[in-house]
Amino acid sequence: MFLSSTSRWKTYPITAAISTNRSHFPIKASIATISIEVAEHIEHHQNYFSEIFRVLKPGGRAIFSTPNIQGLGSRMHYLLHGTTDGARRPFDPKKVSGLQHVNRLGVQHFQYYIHHNGGQIRSLATNHLRASSLIFAPLVPLLAATMWMRGLGKKARSQRDRYQEHCRWHLSTPALFGRILFVIAEKNPA
Repeated sequence: MFLSSTSRWKTYPITAAISTNRSHFPIKASIATISIEVAEHIEHHQNYFSEIFRVLKPGGRAIFSTPNIQGLGSRMHYLLHGTTDGARRPFDPKKVSGLQHVNRLGVQHFQYYIHHNGGQIRSLATNHLRASSLIFAPLVPLLAATMWMRGLGKKARSQRDRYQEHCRWHLSTPALFGRILFVIAEKNPA
């Protein structure tokens, strides 16, 4: 994870970012945080996101990257095998290395944690489109229709704006077809 408190970038170990001792980073001191391939290794996401948004200045940006578990290829892998394509075998509890993807996040998880900690998703991006997802592109109208029908329900209507935002991100090209998902978020103004 990188945090910028001045014009220079500083590197901190991820354990410092999620420890209970928050003296490592001043409150509202950073204009940006960059978290590359970290979120899926974290057991307690609320601590992780709250620390990131605690150190951001209002209007500051948080950039996350994570393997995309919501791509159509990943969904088909889950349907056929019962595991995400990033965790093809059971984890060995005797080999705790911190390298396992113990807690993968989808767009809706990012949306929840970012909103909960005072931010908004501004954009999604990907590093490249996966052929294994693109072959399932004919399913997109079915997904969109299913989400639209689900939006007619009482719960979805009570959170109309949030549900529409969820559908927009969920049905975006990076979320449906991307390999690595980049989530760019912004801390709300004070």
